Amino acid sequence: MLSQVLQKTSEILSTLPKAETDHFLASRTLPYPLQKQLEKFLEKGEAILAKAAGYSIVGKRALALITDRDLYSNTSILKSLSFTGIRGGLTAVVLELFEDIRFFTEKIHTPCIDYDPRKPLTSYVNKVLEYSEASELPFILRIPLYSPAHAETETEHVERVSPRPYFNKHWLRPYRWNIIASRTLPKCIEDHKRNIKILEKLCEELELNQLEEKDPKKVAIVSASCSREAPEDETTLILAFMNPLPKKTIEELTAKAEKITIVDSGRLYLKEKIRLDKATVKKVEKKYEKTCGGCPFPYLLYAIAKALDEINEVGVVCTDTNCHVITLSTQQDFPENYQIKSISFFQRDFRDIIDIVLSENSAIDIARAIAEAGYQDGPVIAVTDLYRVTQAGKLPPNLYILAVNTLGAKHGYRKLPSKLDDLIEYLAKIFEAEESHIAVLDKPCPLAVKIDNNIELKIDEELCDKCGECLKILCEAISLEAGKIVLKEEYCRKCGHCAEICSRNAIVALSP
Repeated sequence: MLSQVLQKTSEILSTLPKAETDHFLASRTLPYPLQKQLEKFLEKGEAILAKAAGYSIVGKRALALITDRDLYSNTSILKSLSFTGIRGGLTAVVLELFEDIRFFTEKIHTPCIDYDPRKPLTSYVNKVLEYSEASELPFILRIPLYSPAHAETETEHVERVSPRPYFNKHWLRPYRWNIIASRTLPKCIEDHKRNIKILEKLCEELELNQLEEKDPKKVAIVSASCSREAPEDETTLILAFMNPLPKKTIEELTAKAEKITIVDSGRLYLKEKIRLDKATVKKVEKKYEKTCGGCPFPYLLYAIAKALDEINEVGVVCTDTNCHVITLSTQQDFPENYQIKSISFFQRDFRDIIDIVLSENSAIDIARAIAEAGYQDGPVIAVTDLYRVTQAGKLPPNLYILAVNTLGAKHGYRKLPSKLDDLIEYLAKIFEAEESHIAVLDKPCPLAVKIDNNIELKIDEELCDKCGECLKILCEAISLEAGKIVLKEEYCRKCGHCAEICSRNAIVALSP
């Protein structure tokens, strides 16, 4: 389930500061459990690679942990660095939450490597940093969210002798890091071609790409991130290099093979690039249909929808992209097999509540613009995380910023009631006031902050009429199976949200 994947991902990625690097940066757009573990390294996602570039230009190794959305917002800096080159190693470790980034890395001409989850991450990163330093090019290390599910961990930390930062005027390469000038200077162009040749040689080496020879007539070509799905009885080429692809190695292996299987995930990058008519394609893909147990965001969104319904208003709800929005992009429709339809709340999933979700840190700005434009048919609501509220400034009328304190931090803002009925009443009251308002829900992410809630949840089957109301918070601990609502204790985080939402009082929270 999603919470287990996020926990394992956080455990693996939190080892990155131990890599042989001089400067480690982590994006504020990472899922909340990871933000908590890497709190002292957090930087704004849109500027994180520019800062890493600065370290690299003076000979330092820089490592940046970002999401795929950060990668898109840093397109210009990466594309420029792929031409001008760098000095120290620079590697962007990209946690792939939403889209397959391999096609994108090819467009911006940036080397891309897939992480092999059978190897400890820090040792893998150290090797990629060496490649980056040798080729004087920035590298991207792609980590799909599901790939660390069974990855190894390591605790060993090797101290690296760090060079002092230095810079000279590059008399042989004037204006090296001026992208406009460097594209017209013969020496810069010549050095860029040299870097590309080094890279093409590196991608053919089988140090990260692995060849496991068994039956030479049966071959499986596999992306490293899903290599554990490879057939066991066939010769397997596990590809780490995605851009550039080791074409020579692939051609030599497939030329003598009678059977070829391409195993890949996402948008089947390998199928398109290798283009073998006789190859069988196996797609490995994992989707997440529910949010983590105890997630405070669906709880707040549920209360907002109920409050708007009570006052009969059409609100505009904007939110930021983060780990909870994985649900927004993958959620499937609920099955139409309830014995009695919900009489109190008809929303199928979050897409029926949230109107606008575009990118990180955007909810407040978008909502502000809508409010300033004079929208009067209902409240304009920005649902965001606490740390973003400090940037809100003075609010126009009819703008409501509702933040969630996901990391359990101290703050001086007004607090939203934690109990559902009180929360709905509070929201309905402020929405009717048609003024601006900032308030914070102090319900931390249960994966980021340990919550001691000593209750036991039980379902009274006589009172439960399978209305489906409790399923609307999309918690992985509660589901409809064989016509019955089932609570799965192994996933339950004792938040009690389902008991508060149940209008039939069929879910009971018992104190021990």
